[in-house]
Amino acid sequence: MEPQVRRLSLELARSTGLARFTRLESLAMLRCSAYGDLVDEVVRGLVLAPHAQNTWDLLVVLAERPTPSLLDWMATLLRHESTYLARGASYGLQAMLVRGGLGLEEWTALLPHLELAWHEADGEPARRAVLAQLWAALPPQLQARAREACPQETAAPPGPTVWTRSRQNRHYLLAESLARAAAGATGHPEEPLLARLLFEAMFDPRGVRMSHATSLLAFSPFADALVRVLLEPPTGPLDVGVAAGLRVAAFCHTGEVPAGVRPLLASESAIDLQHVLTFFSHGTRPLPQPTLDRGLAGDEITVRRTLHCLGLTGDPRLSGLAADPALPASTRGGAGWWVETGPRIDAEGGGRGAAACPPERGSLLRLARPQRTGDRDHAGW
Repeated sequence: MEPQVRRLSLELARSTGLARFTRLESLAMLRCSAYGDLVDEVVRGLVLAPHAQNTWDLLVVLAERPTPSLLDWMATLLRHESTYLARGASYGLQAMLVRGGLGLEEWTALLPHLELAWHEADGEPARRAVLAQLWAALPPQLQARAREACPQETAAPPGPTVWTRSRQNRHYLLAESLARAAAGATGHPEEPLLARLLFEAMFDPRGVRMSHATSLLAFSPFADALVRVLLEPPTGPLDVGVAAGLRVAAFCHTGEVPAGVRPLLASESAIDLQHVLTFFSHGTRPLPQPTLDRGLAGDEITVRRTLHCLGLTGDPRLSGLAADPALPASTRGGAGWWVETGPRIDAEGGGRGAAACPPERGSLLRLARPQRTGDRDHAGW
């Protein structure tokens, strides 16, 4: 099973849409089966491999079966020199909190790691934001014990200050108006659940709750309509949701880059650039060279997002980047990882180019199903 689990894990790293979610579910099944320890061993090796790319999903897979050993390992990653890996560890730990299974005393072991990571991140706002989001996801008892060591007054995640469905919660009112527009565009009656999911996807400070809501939206019948609505120019006091809406639209979109994204190519915002890269990674048109150059000159997350875009689309420029001595070793290595791993897999058993899953070998998804030991708590997702 080791080569099969390894292959499935690497396929997950380069899959999108339905292909991504089926592989994610399959690995989650295997993680909760008699092969759970094997999945743990394989995934840890892939995550820490030199120049590994796109590993966040793999860390969340491990969180499907929380253990004290896994908690300790992910906690040490919070101090990793890579902000990308530290953020992935935060997502993994938050997913473990949502999944449940460990007691409060076992989670207490996280606090020394969080304290060390917090103090070492002094002067690094991006890393502090990652740790603040994890801190906000902890049970109240642990938050109280960590407050003195990791003061959060200036690091609390931004978002709604009112959490009731009332006129005072303008974030929820915005989500309702956007949901109403998307439902109307599909000829569907008003859908309150759509508004709730959109509110969580855009504004929930808990990273895993936010990502799960976004995934459900992307897999819903409203996904295309939501992308169109979220890319429309805002009217009235909707500025609060522009950035969040763009992030959700980029995740839900499939296919070629929408016309509404083109103006963002001229934006000076690093966040807008990352969303542009996500849109391009779902299409077939090459990333414009000025955007590519700007992406490779950005911070670690932006560089990884740029390589991710090139990798998923099978861009031939990757080979040149992998051999360019003028680029940092991390960029060359990341480009080489994508060249070796292959381009995007769009659907079960298929993909873009020769590196996709060979059809004669069939789907790996069947390997997981007989091994499943019990249903996961989907309400926790």
